[in-house]
Amino acid sequence: MRLRIIFLVLIFSTLIVGCSTKEIVKNSVLDKLEVGEVEDDILLVFGNQLDEETLNTITQLSYYTIDMRCNEYYTIIPVRNGSKVEVMKVEYKDNQLVETSVLFEEENSKDGFALNLQAYKNYGIPNIKVKVSHGDLEVNYLLVANVEETSKFELISIE
Repeated sequence: MRLRIIFLVLIFSTLIVGCSTKEIVKNSVLDKLEVGEVEDDILLVFGNQLDEETLNTITQLSYYTIDMRCNEYYTIIPVRNGSKVEVMKVEYKDNQLVETSVLFEEENSKDGFALNLQAYKNYGIPNIKVKVSHGDLEVNYLLVANVEETSKFELISIE
């Protein structure tokens, strides 16, 4: 009887440990673009003005244009495969930013997916927001111009 209880406890504890350590499957684009070490709390890598040669290495590259007159391109790379990627219009109402419409949506990103976005980064109040979510985790990135120089890649962590 005692051995049976010990056996059941071992099986039960193995099941609990096995269920709680779910492996994070990261997008292979991160390696191709040589982004570097991406910690588990990063859900979005935001590429600033990547060149054509770099973009050609992305196998599942989608394009979305917000403003054809601009020559600014940003690459949205969900870190985890199976993420939801949204690009949305936002407005400033009642002292807060409000999502008004979804411009682009990728429901369940596959390995190798990235989005090349043609849009301006406004100075002042933003009008475009990028949201990446995976399960209960979510990050938001507002397209806002910064007077400081930005790096090639911005790593956006869980809020």
